Amino acid sequence: MERDPEASRLATIDAPQGYLAVIEGEGDTYSAHVPDLPVIVAAADTRAEVVRLIQEAVPLYIETLRQRGEAIPPPTTTALTIPVPAA
Repeated sequence: MERDPEASRLATIDAPQGYLAVIEGEGDTYSAHVPDLPVIVAAADTRAEVVRLIQEAVPLYIETLRQRGEAIPPPTTTALTIPVPAA
């Protein structure tokens, strides 16, 4: 089976093992959200801080859902990084 050379240049995350967190920002403003858990968001002055906050928020939210007897949404969001040639 021949591999598609175009596809081999793309970095992809399939079959999620956990929840995907999207981190955006630069300088002194960063935010993060979890597409599969829309109520989970974080904001901070540094990337490290927003990562810490979102990592803390997800298990706390999952535990809250369990305590309430609510369904826990499965992680389904995947990501694709598309390389762009340098200018």
